[in-house]
Parts: sequence; structure tokens; C-alpha cells
Amino acid sequence: MSICEVRNIDQLGQYRDAWRTLLCQTRCASFFQTLDWLEVYWKHFGAGQELRTLIIKQGGEITGIVPLVIRREETKVGSLRFVTYPMDHWGSHYGPISADPDATLAAGVDYMRSCASQWDVLEPRWVGVEPDECERVEALLEDAGCAPVRGDYGATAVIDLQDDWDTYARSRGSKWRNNARRWERQLGELGEIRHVRHRPAADVEADPGWDHFEDCLRIAACSWQGASTTGTTLTHDSVSAFLQEVHLVAANCGCLDMNLLQVDGQPVAFTYNYVFQGNVFSLRSGFDPSCPVKGAGSLLYAKAIEDSFRRGDWQYDLGPRHLECKRKLLTHIKPVYRLSCFKRWSLRQQLIRIKRSLETSATPLEHVETEPCLK
Repeated sequence: MSICEVRNIDQLGQYRDAWRTLLCQTRCASFFQTLDWLEVYWKHFGAGQELRTLIIKQGGEITGIVPLVIRREETKVGSLRFVTYPMDHWGSHYGPISADPDATLAAGVDYMRSCASQWDVLEPRWVGVEPDECERVEALLEDAGCAPVRGDYGATAVIDLQDDWDTYARSRGSKWRNNARRWERQLGELGEIRHVRHRPAADVEADPGWDHFEDCLRIAACSWQGASTTGTTLTHDSVSAFLQEVHLVAANCGCLDMNLLQVDGQPVAFTYNYVFQGNVFSLRSGFDPSCPVKGAGSLLYAKAIEDSFRRGDWQYDLGPRHLECKRKLLTHIKPVYRLSCFKRWSLRQQLIRIKRSLETSATPLEHVETEPCLK
């Protein structure tokens, strides 16, 4: 086994084909693990971070890729350099790109430990998409002599699409089904209802659906999200240019998934998603507050979920925010973890280790934010 470390984003282009091939073999992979997303992310947010992408080879063949960054973060004991994945809370899961992610990560951990003077804390984040993933990663870190500390890193609301729409709809209860029928009837009284789903196939000249994207932006701007100052809105100045560039990239690589609910041709609600091999991630959603029927957003979700069953998607990740608002849609909540490996000889790091070890883990719903949600 050999490892090549790439620190320049422009040099990763030579591994694009191998990256795509391996990602298609990676369990539970998402759009955020594509090289296409990383390139745009790095262009907009790479300043202040060091790229450390590890290319794992066996017998001259690339068998795994571990995208990592070293970023300086403030802690209660001062500034520390963290080694982690390059996602920065955009999605809910990240990990090595390989048909054998455990062996790939183990090789990456051994390599990073060999250059331990360049960082302070080794911390895989956004771990836990598979039922036993956290335990597996924890075990391989222990085998490498890292003594990881497991910490809650949030949770995400997930809809399992393994059954069928009728089974799922029945599991929501009669009240939910009655509400959906009522919302559709009320909207139908205003005009013709149409669910538009724009999911172009991978093509360098794929239709990005700019008109639908503009509809999403317009609804986001006039909804409660328009007043957000956290950078979570599609139209927010700090992320709008980034999201627009990612939009085109996602369309070209077949990872764009936009849903709009129209009444007489006028959009009243949207869900803006990314998709990779049937794994849908809902990035943003919203509804037009001027629409007299307040269930437009929820009705759109129902139609999008039903269509995902029909398309053969296997998971619909509603995202880590506003879990209480998503309770009526989700089938389960997936916990998200970080595994922190501190250096034993550093007093500052051991203080953080003790603090995190003593922290009482709260249930995911105890961390639910209280911002408005779809109704």
C-alpha cells in the first residue's frame, strides 16, 4: 500500500475518473463527497484551511481517497489545528471514498499520525450514517492508538424509502393523510396543482433549470428565511454565489433535485435537494407566505416523497435542522457523531478531552431550534 498526499485543489483533477468510480462503490455516498462539490467549496471557503487529500493505492491501483483538511478553530483552551473532513456542516454525513472505507480510513489515520507535528486534534466528523459506522470507526482509531472520545454532533431526520408509498402513507396516521387531502382540495380550488421535479441526468450540457432555481430564490426571499442572518438562506449574501455555482455543477453531474409546487403555473413552495445514487439530501425548503393555503409546503413534501418512492430512491434525508417540524415525515432520526483524538502529552488537549468525556449527551430533539418551519 502507498499513499500520495495532494495539497493543491487543482492537482486533484487528475484523479477525477478514479474518484467517480470509487464514489459509486462507496456505501451511502452523497453529493458532498464528489470532487465536483469539493472544488466549488474550496474556491469559496478554502481560505484559512489546508487541504490534505490522501490517495490510497494498492498494487499501483487507486483503492481509496480520504479528503481531509487542517483548520484552526478556537476552543476554551485556545486555538487548535483540527484534522477533519471538508464539509463544514453542509450535509449530515461524510467519510472515506472507497469500497472498503474502514481499511481506507485506517491507512489515512496511520499516515496522519506519522505527521502529527502538523496538527493538534484528529477529529473525524459527521460519522454515523450506517447503524454500526461509529463503532467501526471508533474501533479502528483505538487500534491505531488514538483513544477517541465520542461526542454528539447533532442528528438528522431521515425517511427510509425501502418499502412503498402506500405503506409509508399509512404509517403517518389518518390525521396526516386527511390533512394532505384537505390541503390538495383547498389548493385545487385556487387553480390547477402541478408538482414539478427537475432532476437532470449527468451531462456536461445538462439543463440546470435556471427558471426553477429563480422560483426557489424568490420564495426563499419572501418567506421567513429572507430575514435570516445565519447564512442558511438560498439568497443570503454569504452563500448565494457559492450555491449558484454548485447548482450548475450538481446539474452537470446528475446530482441536482429541485421540487416545486405550482398552482395555475405559479410556484407556491419548493424543496431544493441534492441526490446521489438514490440518496436525496434536502438542503433548503420554503413556501410562499402569501398563499392562502398554509399546507402548501407540507403537501409538496408529500408529493416529492411519493415521487421518490416511484423513482426508486432509497433514502430521503430531510437534514439536521428543525427536527421537531419534521417529526410527521421522518421514519427515524439518525444521530451524527464526531470522534476526537487528542494528544496525550498536551495538557491543553487533555483538558478538552476531560470536558468532553464528562459532557452529558442529550437526546437529539432536546437540541431542536425554534425557528419557524413548514406548515
